[in-house]
Formats: sequence, C-alpha cells, structure tokens
Amino acid sequence: MLIFNGRDLFPTSTNLGSPCRSSFSSHEGSRQPTRLSRCSQPSTSSGGSRPHIVAAFAQGYVDQLSGHCILKHSGGPYGENLAMGSGDFSGVVAVELWVKEKANYNYASNTCNGVCGHYMQVVWRNTVRLGCAKARCSNGGTVISCNYDPQGNCVNERPY
Repeated sequence: MLIFNGRDLFPTSTNLGSPCRSSFSSHEGSRQPTRLSRCSQPSTSSGGSRPHIVAAFAQGYVDQLSGHCILKHSGGPYGENLAMGSGDFSGVVAVELWVKEKANYNYASNTCNGVCGHYMQVVWRNTVRLGCAKARCSNGGTVISCNYDPQGNCVNERPY
C-alpha cells in the first residue's frame, strides 16, 4: 500500500488528482522493470494506519527543513530519499532524479559506481509503504521527502 501526503504535491483525498497519480506512477514505473509486485493505489483511509504514519513523518520532517532548506537525512525509522529544487519542484522530477542513478548500479556485483542508493531505495523489493511530502522553503525553493517502510539499502542485500 502506498500513501502520498503533503501540500499540493501528494494530496490525501478520495479524489486523487493527477499530481498524486503521476508521482505514484513514477515510483510504480521504476519498480516494474525489476519485476517487483505492484503496490496498491494510494489509500485514503484514516485511523492511524501505518501508511498514514509514514506520510505524517515525511510531512513533519520537510516542514522542519523548509526554514533553511538544507538537505540532511532525518535519521528516522524509514528509508528516506530527499530532493530539493528551485521554485515549485515536483515529485515526479524528484523520482526521475533518483531513478537516473540506475546507470550507476551494477546488479551482478551489487555495487555502485558513483551514487545509486536513492535508486536502490525506490526499487527495494521489501518496501510496501511509501509516504511522500513536499514543503516550500523560505528561500522560494521546494524540498521533497519520500519515506519507505520497511527501509531498504541493507548491507550485502540486492534491491530486487
């Protein structure tokens, strides 16, 4: 199950708009070539379910980052990808940046030639819940966080 939460980018509602579908599709499209099972559509239920907790964590953290807009990982209990851009940076663009790291990943040796950890987290086989959020920074930019539960990038394990 995936849930997207946040201001403008990943709305939680019963009428999911195209930004939510696009961001969901970006993650799903990246998982398909690896033959990972598809995640269910974003949930809109309430009541403290785990996906809502992951999304709330992501939103709380980007809200903290929005004052200074310096990317630093939260150190929280989830896998986490962060992105920042000028203006109204989109979640689709953030996912595309992370997935571009696939070129640096060698599946046979399970190594990176450069940065590839963001890509590995997007396609991590055991991740079943995703909470993403966006906040505008005081400098006019945008910060995005996607948190993955359970987290990936485990030492000596392949992502798929």
